[in-house]
Amino acid sequence: MKKVKQLILLLLIVAIIVLISCNKEECTDTNVYTYKAETGQCENCDGRVGFNIFDIAAIRATRNAECLDLSGQKLVFLLDTSKIENFQEFGDNKLEQYNFKGSRFDSCELFFNNILESDFAGADLSKLEFGYAVIEGYTDEYTIIPDGCPAVENDSLYCIR
Repeated sequence: MKKVKQLILLLLIVAIIVLISCNKEECTDTNVYTYKAETGQCENCDGRVGFNIFDIAAIRATRNAECLDLSGQKLVFLLDTSKIENFQEFGDNKLEQYNFKGSRFDSCELFFNNILESDFAGADLSKLEFGYAVIEGYTDEYTIIPDGCPAVENDSLYCIR
């Protein structure tokens, strides 16, 4: 009887292992990074930390700038400027409802333009260069706010300079 119980236990363990391995998602594209709220980092399906490839056409089409190294970019050009009548670089343009989760804004520029209702969870905005601008959106515990901005209240960033 003892051997039967051990056999049943062994079969049960094997069945659980098979179920777990069948339910595990297969890693198909290691070049795609997504923001993980649990860790505050951008990871691919293998768990490696990194950034997505900068693709301006995709950003303009989807407003998805998740896990990008935006260093040195003039953020107003994330807009599809060909669709803005009489576009001016310093023309009070609005980047609205963008996904900037996990992105790095090192030496990015935003002057005389605004980012509104956007998601900055895990984003590093500490070295963002901006003036005559409003930056407003969602943050989390991993977001690094721009220098000179007031403290975040209720997971919301509202910074004007």
